Amino acid sequence: MIIFYMKKMFNFLMNWLSYWYFQYELITCIYMFEPWEKKLLNGIIVMIISLVAYSSYMYLPHYTLSLLTELKILEMDSIRTESQLID
Repeated sequence: MIIFYMKKMFNFLMNWLSYWYFQYELITCIYMFEPWEKKLLNGIIVMIISLVAYSSYMYLPHYTLSLLTELKILEMDSIRTESQLID
């Protein structure tokens, strides 16, 4: 019984991810490229997003933390400030 629900949940997750990947391909017009071109462009996009995320975390930590708390990804209670770490 549990295996049935796990398979159902896995299929739901795969359908959901494939739907959003299809939407991504349509929006970026990447669906018309060859497979090696898709991999190259997806790699470049992932690299740019990861570099922006890393640099914003390293060079703008206060802004990044306030943005994450505003988006309800982090709770402010779980964040320690530098003054709390020193004490």
